[in-house]
Amino acid sequence: MSKFFFNITIPFILSLPLAFGGIPSESQLGLEDSFYLKMEIKERFLNSHGGLDSSKIQKFKVLNIKMMEEYKNIIIQNNLSEGFSLEKAEKKVKKDKIIGAIDLIIKTLDEVSLIEDQNLTNFNLKNILRLYYGLKGRGENNGLAQMTTAFYSMLFQSSDVPLSDLKRPFPSNLLDIKNKRYFSKEELKEMVEKGADLSLIDPPHNTFWRKPENISGINPLAFKGKVEAIPQEFFFKKFMNSGTKPKLKIYHLNPDGKEIKWKIKFGREVHTEFVSSKLMALLGYYTDKYVYVKDFKIYFKDKKEFDSSINKWLSHDRGGEGNLPKKFILDKGLDDKGYWALFNEGLLEGRPKNVTRLKGFHFSQMGNWERREVRAQLLIQAFVNNTDIRDPINNKVKIIKNKKGWEIQELIHDVGYSFGGNLISNAPNAYPNSFLKRGLRKIKIKYNNNHLIKKQSNPFLNTSYSDLKWIGRYFAQITEEQLETIVKASGWPDEVGKLFLEKMKKKRNEIVRIFELDGEIVEGRVIKLFSEVNLKKFNYGHFIRKGKLIKKFESKSSVNFLKNESFPLTFSKIFESLILSALKATEEIPYHEMIKFPLRENGFTIKEFNAGLGVGFRVNRVVKRNPNATTESEAWATHDTLEIFGTIGAGGFFPIINGLQSDLEVKFFLGKQFTLVYYSPTHLKAVMGNFKKLVSAPFKKKKMINSLKNGEAFGFGSFLGFEIETGFGNTGMVRVGLEVELDKKFLNKTLIYKSEDAKYEVTRAKRTEFGIGISGFIEFFNIISIDLIKASILFGKEEGKTYFLDLGLEDQVKAFNYLVYTSKDDTSIEEIPYSETTKKYIEGNWTIGFLSSMGGESRWIWEVTRLPDGKYKRYFNYFTQIKTYRFFVEEGKNYQAKGKIEFADKGFTKILNRSLSLSLIVDDGRTTVKDVRKLKKKVDNIVGKKGFFAYSPELYTTNHFEKTHLDLSIDITPGGLKCIFEKVGCLAKGPKAYKVGNKLKAIRSKKSPIKKMVAAANLFKRSLLNEGKFADIRKFLGPGSLKGELLFSGHLINDQEFLQIKF
Repeated sequence: MSKFFFNITIPFILSLPLAFGGIPSESQLGLEDSFYLKMEIKERFLNSHGGLDSSKIQKFKVLNIKMMEEYKNIIIQNNLSEGFSLEKAEKKVKKDKIIGAIDLIIKTLDEVSLIEDQNLTNFNLKNILRLYYGLKGRGENNGLAQMTTAFYSMLFQSSDVPLSDLKRPFPSNLLDIKNKRYFSKEELKEMVEKGADLSLIDPPHNTFWRKPENISGINPLAFKGKVEAIPQEFFFKKFMNSGTKPKLKIYHLNPDGKEIKWKIKFGREVHTEFVSSKLMALLGYYTDKYVYVKDFKIYFKDKKEFDSSINKWLSHDRGGEGNLPKKFILDKGLDDKGYWALFNEGLLEGRPKNVTRLKGFHFSQMGNWERREVRAQLLIQAFVNNTDIRDPINNKVKIIKNKKGWEIQELIHDVGYSFGGNLISNAPNAYPNSFLKRGLRKIKIKYNNNHLIKKQSNPFLNTSYSDLKWIGRYFAQITEEQLETIVKASGWPDEVGKLFLEKMKKKRNEIVRIFELDGEIVEGRVIKLFSEVNLKKFNYGHFIRKGKLIKKFESKSSVNFLKNESFPLTFSKIFESLILSALKATEEIPYHEMIKFPLRENGFTIKEFNAGLGVGFRVNRVVKRNPNATTESEAWATHDTLEIFGTIGAGGFFPIINGLQSDLEVKFFLGKQFTLVYYSPTHLKAVMGNFKKLVSAPFKKKKMINSLKNGEAFGFGSFLGFEIETGFGNTGMVRVGLEVELDKKFLNKTLIYKSEDAKYEVTRAKRTEFGIGISGFIEFFNIISIDLIKASILFGKEEGKTYFLDLGLEDQVKAFNYLVYTSKDDTSIEEIPYSETTKKYIEGNWTIGFLSSMGGESRWIWEVTRLPDGKYKRYFNYFTQIKTYRFFVEEGKNYQAKGKIEFADKGFTKILNRSLSLSLIVDDGRTTVKDVRKLKKKVDNIVGKKGFFAYSPELYTTNHFEKTHLDLSIDITPGGLKCIFEKVGCLAKGPKAYKVGNKLKAIRSKKSPIKKMVAAANLFKRSLLNEGKFADIRKFLGPGSLKGELLFSGHLINDQEFLQIKF
């Protein structure tokens, strides 16, 4: 048993005692009237008679023991891989809070049979499930499914509530205080039919809500009745690479020298999270401790630690420009406490040592959607317009150790995406003036969540009128002064805060009017309407006009209150997919629209003849992270290629025999190509690109060149070519056939690259390509054509010169102008140092399948470069890969090998240097624990270290990780290369050593170094498909023959779970 839960007996009995004037807690009431909860308790723990089933309890216990042992092993292996001793790793296991949570489940299972009271037994079983589900997270759908559900929920899912409680399911947990039990749903139905007002009935105190006493007398800034002074100086612990907003773990020292831990959040939600959480706390809901701070220092060990944190911040690509560090850091410096950074504002979130934070509180489990306090959240979330309710991602389960034992709390944790519209938070103009309207049969609620929760288990779609009125009565007790206090402490600028305050007052009055609470007496106080302004005519200060924040407003805050600089992650993904899909679609744009001419001559029929000419364009965009970025603005690189062309062509369909036809199409094209390389601070901006710059490229060459920044490039050129496409297939609505395509293309190009201030590299090159491809297709209704098998080969040659110019030297300016703006040669160019490169290349591709496919790609490149000093560099590069893709599970795997040889002679025989590297890349859009286990086994076998790929406890408890990326990069060391190519230093051991030896012997028997490298790369590529075969080769090569790195990351994986392990 771990120290974390030492000396515990029946852990949950003391967690929710009788309190607040004799109102019973859940522990005294047993199970509420929820079919779903009762069924789950029965299936997991009870026998057919309703008693405890020891075999079921033992089975559930074994499940948790197994999970805990796996956790322990993972923690130990993670720590060993980081260089810690086994003793230290085991100490970390004993202190791990997740292990402690599982330990608590196991301990309670052992002791639940000792409890004689049935209600208390059921309560403990319910808490066991709360912890069990709290250890689990569930990711959202990805790709098209996520886009569809997000848009559907936002646009079509209504939050309206019928006026009659008979139109909605009754709450499961309404409390009969007199008899200390839950009302049944049948009893509630009878009460409604007799005219009873169910809004007057509370649920019991529970893990999500407690009845607030004397709301109007509560200090809204207090947490657990206390308002603590917060210092202005903190110390850095680590950067948190999770969520869409940048966060840091920090701490300060109290007067006793103890560390008080915090998480600090930056960005759009620092004000809104604070306000929303304070309102929820006033209404009795559990929240984290939040404190808004401004003009504060964070100390780092040294500048190196600061720079490292900023680099991690820049790589945090899930937000937008509004999340960049320049928005928050006012100054930097060094004093006797260390290297410091001064931040303008942030939101502190308490991280006390006595709290264990688990994953999500699940609306859709255990019948939670039937609970009144959960369903009533609709009114609160609609009031603040939080459109980011995700089950269970933005919810939390906490275990809190206190003097009475252990207490569980459930909470909606992330409520910062509020006080705005669906696509923008913290925006007073987008925050609606009104949100409730009473109709004849229903309450119309102006609210749409951006995330779809299934109807049956969606608490908001089960909310009844009495649920809303119940929480509305509590909301109406919040005073005008309390709202003002919260707004002033939130950090909102004066005008912004004032506009939000007036809108909140108006919305609060809507609650009072619509639920007819005006004049009602609660706890001796009369509910009254607030004074409110006419928002359409409301002016305040210099920047509020007619109820709007005007465009001239310049915020001194880190937030732009008029514009969203940090798009929601869901919609960033959607727009990224739409933009890239639209650009890719230009590849299929027809060259021209042909006119059809049916012809008949000498008895030979051309079924259809087409001829025509036209124009077209193609756009290709590639977005990459810039590894050489030195500033925030250079974090991401966009590579755009635009082709504009004219075409002329002809083609037709020719009958062969009855039911079979062939086709032939010939196209000639002539056009211009433009290339742009430029940088952006965020991934979303890089994906969206600069279309204004792209479309102006053909017309503003000089401006494009003059505006280049260091590291950027602009290119232009002309091309011409032809394509011949022929094939045959059957006729009819569904066609199956074979096509062959030939094409040849000629390209002249000029590329200008700005390396640094006033220094440019100008490349003039000519390229010729010839390709041949074959494909087998199936076509439906002459509209949809699917290639089931494809293969192609491309032969190319490129020759070019690269000139190195310094425009700070006057004599080189003329040469630059000739090179860039003309196609002529000039004597000034002859004086410029240049390199001359010739490349010859062959590319081969093949693909089999459609929804599940397998394909391959190989590329051979011979390159000779004459340097400005007259010396030559000669290289051969070989790249090969096998790739698989499964559409329905969104899983793609790439098995790659790259070989490179530098030669000393023209004949490419004398080797100077050589290298061989391998990669296993797995992108999975719907990763499960089972998928990760398979990857773990595969990687461990490839590397040859059991437990090498050890994922952390929090990662394990997530049963769905959304999208993940694994990249295992392996370099063959010089010793390994000698074994492969020279039979020197081989260990030659292993059960399959004889077979491996024969394979390497076959490689060495090849006549040329190039053939040897190609054969070796192909062998290793194929061996990656089967980790057992790769392990055989690794054992043969011997220890020290491989080195590399493992990277594992994903959307739901935070910095503690992110793996980057070297071997």
